[in-house]
Amino acid sequence: MKRRVWRARTTTALGLTAAVAATMLGATAAGAVVGSDEGANDAYRFAARIVVGELPGRGCSGALVAPQWVVTAKACFGVGVQAGAPAQPTTVTVGRTDGSTAAGHVLAATRVVPHPDRDVVLVRLAARARGVTPVPVATAAPQAGESLRLLGFGRTATAWVPDRLHGATAAVGVVAAGTVEVAGESGATLVCMGDAGGPAVRGAGAGAELVALHHSSGQQGCHGVDGTDAPTVETRVDDLAAWIAATATSTCNAVGGVVDAAGLGAPLPDFTGDCGADIIHQNVEGQLHGWRGTTALPPAGTLFTGEPFLVGSGWTQTNVPRIVLGDFTGDGKTDIMRNMANGDLIAWRSSGSFSTTAALFPGPSRKVGSGWTTAAVVRILTGDFDGDGRTDIGANYADGNLRVWSSTGDLSADGRMFAAERSVKQLGLTLDAYPRVTTGDVDGDGRADVLGQAKDGKLHLWRSTGDLSADGTLFPAAKVDVGSGWTTARIPRILTGDLTGEGRTDIVAVFADGAMRAWPSTGDLSAGGRLFTGPGTNYAPGFTAAAYPRLLVGDVNADGRADIVAHKSDGVLLAFPSTGDTSADGTLFGKDGLRVGSGWRPATYPRVF
Repeated sequence: MKRRVWRARTTTALGLTAAVAATMLGATAAGAVVGSDEGANDAYRFAARIVVGELPGRGCSGALVAPQWVVTAKACFGVGVQAGAPAQPTTVTVGRTDGSTAAGHVLAATRVVPHPDRDVVLVRLAARARGVTPVPVATAAPQAGESLRLLGFGRTATAWVPDRLHGATAAVGVVAAGTVEVAGESGATLVCMGDAGGPAVRGAGAGAELVALHHSSGQQGCHGVDGTDAPTVETRVDDLAAWIAATATSTCNAVGGVVDAAGLGAPLPDFTGDCGADIIHQNVEGQLHGWRGTTALPPAGTLFTGEPFLVGSGWTQTNVPRIVLGDFTGDGKTDIMRNMANGDLIAWRSSGSFSTTAALFPGPSRKVGSGWTTAAVVRILTGDFDGDGRTDIGANYADGNLRVWSSTGDLSADGRMFAAERSVKQLGLTLDAYPRVTTGDVDGDGRADVLGQAKDGKLHLWRSTGDLSADGTLFPAAKVDVGSGWTTARIPRILTGDLTGEGRTDIVAVFADGAMRAWPSTGDLSAGGRLFTGPGTNYAPGFTAAAYPRLLVGDVNADGRADIVAHKSDGVLLAFPSTGDTSADGTLFGKDGLRVGSGWRPATYPRVF
């Protein structure tokens, strides 16, 4: 009896336009569940359609198990799958059970993490799938005789490439250590090519939980296939819940940042791991007090409530000239480092707790670097340069050279966090040549790129390859011109962040007169002038440096879009949530800011983040 593994196979292309092809997933079929139409079932919006490779590519199914992660069959990505960026471009559509609609999201995959022993792989998306509820992973093993619902986008008995989700009910048979056999009612066909990695769930509606993924089938009854009566086999995931939870963390804090870097927006980090901004202020005595963000904005809610907790002391600007933030451990929460006046880097892991005094950074602290004086290292750059989900760190030396250290995530002892340095090469990033340098994932590939503003006002972009295996491999290509007219005098502040929620870093110019102009990133670095196109969209809030000495950038309402919190000279904090709409002037932010704090006078609280 021959058993077929659901591997994708390419069929003839359908001659669709690129835009339609992205929606319809081209003409690739790895198979669809043979059963009832589930295209109108919103309870199964976690079901995902996956295309590996350029269109028509290979098609598989999967399930959203975390806001930024889909699980599917490892076989969808071929043999010898390694953790890292997908070997071929991969697109995931989730939240769209009916392919003829524009519901849900179409997102690029930026990283795959295979399970070492099973036909299971986790796929990280370029952005969170906003508005789509992930399916919980079951923790109870399947039992013989119980019913599971099998879902998929693959071939049916009558259609090669259906555009709607299908489902079938199956009874559990033999349960093995890593697999489970299932059978359809009266021997009915369950799954076909294209269903590989699709979910088998227990329960229905909001109570559904993921038990297994489609692994192999005889495919008898599938359209265009001479199938066999081989049993349908599912790969169990009920005992992988801990691995999935530990791996499928969000990258919303991987960009990191340095507090009050000259001419740039201040980072507004998420210390708790809910992807909503929290806030800390440092008083003149060097104490840090923090509030957990509720993600609820006025008038319906209060963003920062209750009394603050003391989360640190000894952080005066004299003692600690630079505060560095980022998810250095890769657990989804922002950690903190202080760059001491003597050049030492001291790091604390975030516990995520604002419950009591000193609970957020309980320690022990670890020394993770030395020699980082402000004279030697004129700028510290942060970002996930290699795409592994952890914040890495770069030293921009006074001579313009850049050295990058990839984070190991290890804070168990001194000297383990940043183990091996790489000389990126001489990019010429001196303070004179490039008054401002920042980072961001402008092309949405999951890796931080470097953006420099030259003294003549041109913006130059160095795209990251993610390769830190040797000196000179991270930014091997020549810089790309992505803007002009950005002189420090004309545009004293530059803000960056994913304002649209599309998984790419966008850019905002804050002019000397307080007006702002925003450009969404196209992700196109194929030639100069293609990344930030057109005149941008205008907004005139009056953000002069005198009236608003600090502009903070972070996602205050956890909707996947970067917002602005303006710190006024009178101590008032105003939140400007992003709508994500850059189609016209005045549409990106509301007309008036929402008051989320007061009494934060800059003279009393010289640093806010």
